[in-house]
Amino acid sequence: MNPPRLTPLCAVVLALTLAACATPQTAGGKRVASQAQAPAPAAKTAAVPPVPSSPPASRLAAAADCIQGGAQKWGIPADYLTRQTRADGGIVLTLVNPYSGKRGLSIELTPDGRHTEANLDENGTVVSAKWRGLVSRCTDGA
Repeated sequence: MNPPRLTPLCAVVLALTLAACATPQTAGGKRVASQAQAPAPAAKTAAVPPVPSSPPASRLAAAADCIQGGAQKWGIPADYLTRQTRADGGIVLTLVNPYSGKRGLSIELTPDGRHTEANLDENGTVVSAKWRGLVSRCTDGA
C-alpha cells in the first residue's frame, strides 16, 4: 500500500496557511513580516494582592442556592427539594416526594479547600446529564 501523497496545490495551500499563522498581525489587521525590533518595555505593574476567597460556608450556600434555583426553573416544586445543614457545615440537598416520602437524588456539598466538592448519591435513580451539568455549573464558581 502506498502512502498518501500531497498534490502540488495542497502543498502550496498548506505552506501559505502555516506562513499566515506564523506572521504577526498589526493593529490595523494586516499581517507584516517580522522585523528585528526590540520589544517594547513592559509596563511596570504593582503587585496586586489576591482577592480573598469567600468563606466556605457562603460558597456552599451559594452553590446550594444555585442548584435549588436551577431545579425550580425546571419546574420542580420547592417542597420537593429539602435542604439540610450538617454540624460540620456541609449542606445536603435531597429530592423527596412530600406525599410518599420517597427519596431520590441526594447532593452533598462540602468545602474542599478553595472549592466546593459535590457528591451525588443516586439512591437507586439514574442521574441525568442535565442534573450533573447543573451541579457542575453551580459548584465550579463556588
